[in-house]
Amino acid sequence: MAKIMTCVEKELTASLGEPGVSGDEIKMLNAVNALFGHCRRFLIFESVLCAADIPSGFRGLKAAFRGIRLTAVCFVEELRDEWSRNVEALRK
Repeated sequence: MAKIMTCVEKELTASLGEPGVSGDEIKMLNAVNALFGHCRRFLIFESVLCAADIPSGFRGLKAAFRGIRLTAVCFVEELRDEWSRNVEALRK
């Protein structure tokens, strides 16, 4: 999550530039690609964990990690919605 927050708060923000000035498209693309790459790690982690055959004593621990990808997806959806609201506010 720390890497995702860095992508959003630092890298993506820095790529946008100052208001009224075009941002750096390459930096934006790199920031978005990094963001999706970090989210993809959540998906892979949960998929591998779900497929793992573990001893019965660790089943509770395995279950504790279920839903981690849903958290990542919700985070990205919230970011998208906030981004859309901000863009619309700038247009007005």
